[in-house]
Amino acid sequence: MMPNFLPSRNRPAPRNGTRSRLQCERLESRDTPSLFAGESHINTTTLANQRDPASASAADGRSVVVWTSVNAAGTGSDIYAQRFGSNRLPVGAEIRVTNTGGYEIEPTVCMDDSGAFVVAWTVAFSNGNRNIQFARYQSNGTLAGTITTVKSTPEKESSPSIACSRTGEFVITFSKELSNTNSDILAYRYSRTGAVLQVLQVTNSSSIKEITPQVARSKGSNAAFDIIYKSRFDIHLARYSATGVLNTNLVISNASAVEAYPSIGIDNAGSAVAVWQYFNGGSWDIRARRISSTNQLGATFVVSEFNADEISPQVVMHPTAGSFVVAFQRNRNELQAGGAEHHFSEVMIQEYSPTNGVRSSTLAGQYHHAANPTQNQIGAMLPAISIDGTGNFIASYTVLSDPSDTPARNDPQEGIFARRGRLL
Repeated sequence: MMPNFLPSRNRPAPRNGTRSRLQCERLESRDTPSLFAGESHINTTTLANQRDPASASAADGRSVVVWTSVNAAGTGSDIYAQRFGSNRLPVGAEIRVTNTGGYEIEPTVCMDDSGAFVVAWTVAFSNGNRNIQFARYQSNGTLAGTITTVKSTPEKESSPSIACSRTGEFVITFSKELSNTNSDILAYRYSRTGAVLQVLQVTNSSSIKEITPQVARSKGSNAAFDIIYKSRFDIHLARYSATGVLNTNLVISNASAVEAYPSIGIDNAGSAVAVWQYFNGGSWDIRARRISSTNQLGATFVVSEFNADEISPQVVMHPTAGSFVVAFQRNRNELQAGGAEHHFSEVMIQEYSPTNGVRSSTLAGQYHHAANPTQNQIGAMLPAISIDGTGNFIASYTVLSDPSDTPARNDPQEGIFARRGRLL
């Protein structure tokens, strides 16, 4: 059986009788978005569940999508990757990043401007311990060196997030559980060749759980990076120079409500946008806030406040234009004929102008059960997003479905798909 783990992006459990698939999309950024017809099927392995995607992009539009692949027996999981060219077509076959027979989960990936990329993930051991590992790949998809363990201790390390500079230096941040009531955030800076440059103690509390960190790195000349995380019930941000010098610590939100699962996007000038979940009136909403390159905080504003749970937000910024795009999961209940409720989820993608105006709001994935529309069915969920140097972005997500779904898919279990677009 799969280990009992809580993924870093609030993954809901599949309902009985359902399976899930991953999908990935590029969308057009317009007042009325124009979507490419159909979806691109990313994964070719379809024997078991494929889930929990992440993606990264180079400046010229090349990209890579990574995900967790559960083995057919359900006794382990590996990390897979698929590269794409700047023409958005697959390059080469799937890459099996790990093949241990154990449980590798929570993949994350970054790509530099040469197209080289680094994949990091959590290893979940049968004794309950967890470590963070990574693998570096050349731009042609060839493994560079060997798989490296970031940190191997008796404590549980989990929820990794990775970000590359244009030239290939990378930062991996993660949460380290010291006790049931105390977790800290650490970050490791690496050279392009995988040598440790610096270990950063992002937080060092004695009685607070700081969890679910995410790192974003500027692709501008300053190569600064931001690490956002949850501290108790609030959202905090640590800002660093390219060489790991702490610039400032900011409290992004300390509202009276519970807040969770933050994401951060940063542009070439060092300005950033933070998004997070906010528990409001009995359900989760999505909120956002800008941070200037000089650390000035903008006003908090609502991304989505629907009569449903909106969770798992992810954000990227246009490298130079000041606009940004947010992808998030929305869980919904609909009354069917006869009063029965239909439970499902969908992925929304919203594009924002430099003045925080909504340019478009797009339903990127929604799946209903055709044979029995009153059956509980989870649809699209767990979005991930990345952007290239000119505003082309990829939004990826998991879809839970079964063979009778409408529309039908060529993958009976969890899998990876894609759509594409451009942020102006």
